[in-house]
Amino acid sequence: MVDCGASDRVRENCGGARMRLSGIRIRQKGTELVVVGMTVAQLRRVVYVFRKSKDSPDALERQLIRRKVEDIRRRAAEDGTYFPNAIIVNIVATDKVRVTNRGNDMEVTVELEVPNHSADPALEDRAGKLGYIIDGQHRVEGLRSFPDFQLPVVLFLGLDNDTAFRTFADINEKQEKVSRILLEYIKWELRDYPSSSSRPLAFSMVLRLNNDDDSPLKDRIRVFEDERRKWVTSPTLTKLVEEVISAAGPMQHLKIGEQLKVLKQYLKAWKELFPEAWDDATRKEYVLTKAMGITIMFKLFPRFFRRCAFYQGGRYDKQAFLRELQPLKGMELPLGDRRVPLDWRSGIFGRMSSGKGISNLVELILLKVPERDTPS
Repeated sequence: MVDCGASDRVRENCGGARMRLSGIRIRQKGTELVVVGMTVAQLRRVVYVFRKSKDSPDALERQLIRRKVEDIRRRAAEDGTYFPNAIIVNIVATDKVRVTNRGNDMEVTVELEVPNHSADPALEDRAGKLGYIIDGQHRVEGLRSFPDFQLPVVLFLGLDNDTAFRTFADINEKQEKVSRILLEYIKWELRDYPSSSSRPLAFSMVLRLNNDDDSPLKDRIRVFEDERRKWVTSPTLTKLVEEVISAAGPMQHLKIGEQLKVLKQYLKAWKELFPEAWDDATRKEYVLTKAMGITIMFKLFPRFFRRCAFYQGGRYDKQAFLRELQPLKGMELPLGDRRVPLDWRSGIFGRMSSGKGISNLVELILLKVPERDTPS
């Protein structure tokens, strides 16, 4: 008996042999499933993919997304990266499969007739294959360069197409993705960042901005999934903080503690200049303390930081920032065919909450507040 896929030599001599696998039998609602471990090479010899497209509307899997394939290939080469989710397969040629008990009804041996074709067949090639992938085509294709990589595989035996399609829909549409908020916290706890990344430091600062009593954003940042009524999510704010503390940011020459102190002073100045936007009783009428406004404040930070360096003698306390921010109070901006006061009211500025709208608004403000004042 030949165990195809165990080595290059064995794979080359697999034509017409049988593949023997150890498995676990599971029954769900009267349907039998078998869980086995298979190498990528074994999978590619046994299963195919028929992809849904304009020319094949009755097919199951979506069209292959090359970006996802390349991402899997890249991650497979990294240390500490695993692919524990099962590949879901429907075996159609059940006459070429034998499942026998190994001492009890749950532990089984699965024997599959191995098709007689090339050692590395294309997934689209159906000739002689025993079944098709219900879910997992990107992993099987992305791991093609790792033929001995073992994957958990769930085998359905003779599932009708309607049920197979419904299973595919359940996996891909009804299961929620992990939120960016949870992923940000997990990555920080694991310190899963490139060595040159400033993101873990930025996230640490976000936690301080959320927890410190002297922070204007205390308890206003959504750090955990189950939190509600927060002003901004931790991934959004972490990215903004990273931009101003990174090696290319305006505070690169300051120590970590000083950077955090400066950000707090800057936010305090905004809070004092526009108190209505920070007041819980009225803030809903303004965009300044929503994700849009917080993004704008951080996008403007480099300009006001440098103005403090030049006009405030390198002081970065609340009063120094207030003096530089003062021109915003009462400033008028050209929006469309009219000029509107920069009061941050949602009725006017809420319609500019897209990325492009925010960028346009930041540019208009920067034109009014240049790096250096023009002598009169």
